[in-house]
Amino acid sequence: MLAALSKWTGRSRVSLLLVGLTVAACERSNGSEAIGAEELIRTNIAEDLQGFSPSGAQNLLRGGFPDSIHFRVDTSQAVPGLRYVRGRFIPQGVYDIKFVETAAELDGHARPLNGLAGWLALVSGAGWTPTSGSVASAACQEVVTHALPTTDLPWPPVIYQDSSSVDPEKTMIVEPERSRVLSRVHPPEVSADSANEWTVRLWTVFSIGTYAFECRMSRGVGPLRFRVTVVDSVS
Repeated sequence: MLAALSKWTGRSRVSLLLVGLTVAACERSNGSEAIGAEELIRTNIAEDLQGFSPSGAQNLLRGGFPDSIHFRVDTSQAVPGLRYVRGRFIPQGVYDIKFVETAAELDGHARPLNGLAGWLALVSGAGWTPTSGSVASAACQEVVTHALPTTDLPWPPVIYQDSSSVDPEKTMIVEPERSRVLSRVHPPEVSADSANEWTVRLWTVFSIGTYAFECRMSRGVGPLRFRVTVVDSVS
C-alpha cells in the first residue's frame, strides 16, 4: 500500500472489489465544463460496466443502474464552493463486485479524482490558494481523504484527530494493535517555512494500515504548487 501511494501517477482508474481483490480498469472521461460531478460519475461507471464484461453488462444493468448509485456529498472546508462526490454502485443480487468513483465539482466544472492531478487542476484553474495555516491543513486533509487512490477502498481513510479516531468499528483496528497505533500518531500539524510554503503533517488510519502524509503547498500569490508524500507508517 505504501509503495502504491508513493508511486501514484494520477492516472484515472476505478477498482472492482472482486472476490476480495482490487482490479484496475481503463482510463475514462476527464469531465468537462458542461457536466456535473454526479453525471460524470454515472458516465464513468457506465463505461466501467461495459468494459468489465461487455457480454454480461446488460445483466448488471438490470440490477438497477443508474438509479441505485449511492452518492455521498461532502462540502470543502478549504475551497469555497468545492463539492466532493463519491458514487458507489453494487448490482442487485451481486455481493462481490463494487464500482466506485469519486469526483469533485467547482463553479460548474467537474473532474474525476483519481490522484492529486485532478484536484489540483480544478482548484488552481479557479485561482485558489491557501490563505492561512488552517485552510492549508483543511486542504491537505481533503486531498488525502478524497483525491488519493485510497478512495476506492471499502472503508475510507480516517484523519487522526484524537483517540476516538481509532474506532475499532470504523477502522477495524483492535487491541493490541490499537494501543500501538495510538502511541505513534498525532493530530494534524501545520507550519510555514522560509520557502514560502505551508507544510502540513497528518496521520491517516486505514483498515489496511496507518500512514503519515506530508503536504507542502505554496502560500501567497502566484501559481499554486502542491505535493503530497507518504513519510511514515505504523507497520
